Amino acid sequence: MFRNMRIGLRLTAGFAAVLLLLIVIGLVGIQQLNRVNGETAEIFHDRWPKTVQANEIIDNLNVISRALRNALLTDDASFRQAEWQRISDARKLIGERVEQLEKTSNTATGKNLLAKVKDATDAFLAGAERAMRMAQTDRNQAAEYLLKEMRAFNQAALQSATDLILYQERAMDQASQEAAAFVRQAERLILLLSVSALAVAAAMAFWITRSITRPLTEAVAAANALAGGDLGVRLQSRSRDEVGELLQAMNVMIERLSQTI
Repeated sequence: MFRNMRIGLRLTAGFAAVLLLLIVIGLVGIQQLNRVNGETAEIFHDRWPKTVQANEIIDNLNVISRALRNALLTDDASFRQAEWQRISDARKLIGERVEQLEKTSNTATGKNLLAKVKDATDAFLAGAERAMRMAQTDRNQAAEYLLKEMRAFNQAALQSATDLILYQERAMDQASQEAAAFVRQAERLILLLSVSALAVAAAMAFWITRSITRPLTEAVAAANALAGGDLGVRLQSRSRDEVGELLQAMNVMIERLSQTI
């Protein structure tokens, strides 16, 4: 079948095969880049912001703890009022960050850890509110409460937020490893396809060139023999392409010359 293909069709088939492999290489590269982009997007637009928000929760838990301590230690009413305001602002920010995390949590583990953060921070904030009320009437009692119950609330809230951060960090590490694996896979696939494209191109070039030059060499040899007066030359046409038609025409010419002479 291939021997009977026209030369132009052979060239077209060869170029088409190489072009197809180049297209496959491009599509594989694009697919792998999209997978890497998905992993990096998850890191920078999902995991990392959550660690920032959880760290802000920790920072503001510490702000509240320090403000409570400062308010209980001072006799300056205006300074104490400023500390109460700091506590109020920190409470608001903690609530906002927890709400943001609730909206973006998309895994069962993440939701479970966030629920623990919410419960622990709610308990801490409720304890802070109680300590503030105690401080209005008995600062010694409030100080004792701060050193005992509030200490436990604070540690639980900090630990829950830390656990959430560690989970997100592990998820980021896993995503980065998967992205690196996609890159290595893309390198192997592109290398394999590139070698395949090179092999196909070389094979097609050899086949097409051989299918044209071999019969042409026979035709040249026959023409030289005819020029030397040898009318017994016969050519074997193995194909029906342009070269095969040339060999058939030369055979007809030789037959007619033989009959004439």
